[in-house]
Amino acid sequence: MRYLALAAVLIVSLGLVSCRSTTKEESTKAADNRVHVDAYINVTSGCQKPTEDLLNRLAAQYPDRIALTITDFGSDAGFQKWQAAGLKCMAIRFDGSTAVVFDAPYGAGTAVFQQPPGMGPWSLDDLEHAMASAAVGKLRPATDAEVEAANTPRKFAVKFAAQQTKDLSSGKTAFELTANGKPVAQFTEKDGDTSPHDRAVKAAKALNDWVGNEVVVSDLRVEETAPGRMTVIAAGTPVMAVSDKDTAAPGGDEPKKLASKWAAALKGALLQSAANKPSDKKQETK
Repeated sequence: MRYLALAAVLIVSLGLVSCRSTTKEESTKAADNRVHVDAYINVTSGCQKPTEDLLNRLAAQYPDRIALTITDFGSDAGFQKWQAAGLKCMAIRFDGSTAVVFDAPYGAGTAVFQQPPGMGPWSLDDLEHAMASAAVGKLRPATDAEVEAANTPRKFAVKFAAQQTKDLSSGKTAFELTANGKPVAQFTEKDGDTSPHDRAVKAAKALNDWVGNEVVVSDLRVEETAPGRMTVIAAGTPVMAVSDKDTAAPGGDEPKKLASKWAAALKGALLQSAANKPSDKKQETK
């Protein structure tokens, strides 16, 4: 199964290479300083309506910061424009770049907006984060090294654990999920019949099982698994859920925002462990 998974990653990676522009494109950022988002989508097919709806909603939310253009390459005119842009599949460009680093108020990460969500190394959650980051000036093109770090299967030296603590806002006993000793999530409420302690323990076990193999950072995603319930998922395996109970405190984040924070903290822990890993090259001795 491991070899099949690695083969699937390789196929996706090759697909991304074929999706890259074959021409060098300059940034189209206008004098008004808005971020220009150019989305090349087969609108005619209707298959990407959730992506189209999300783009339109977010562009309307940030009209002074984002200029959105959607090109329907399912139409004759749109197909010609899509080809002229040097593209070979669905793509979303932010000021000319499909590979971006975002740092929204509720989650940081790296994504390459090529191919449909789920098929390519991005999700609708990533798109929402990128658009929010663009609106506050915290979006930039990703380097090749950043794209590789987020999308290449590798082993990470991270150990997840559960530890007891106290919630500072409520004074309640809480249980933290930690990554190499640093907190990445905190549980103070039961989830159904699962206690806060067991939630942290189960999340740690799921993550330790996941990182026991070569993994891809971008496989950590947030999905709505029920109305008002968001779940952090690692390569298809549920890790931890967030519900309204977790966000009931005054001024607390909504479930989606809190789940996104947790997912971003997990990604950050993985990437930090990779950055701290000593070189495999042996020092030369005389």
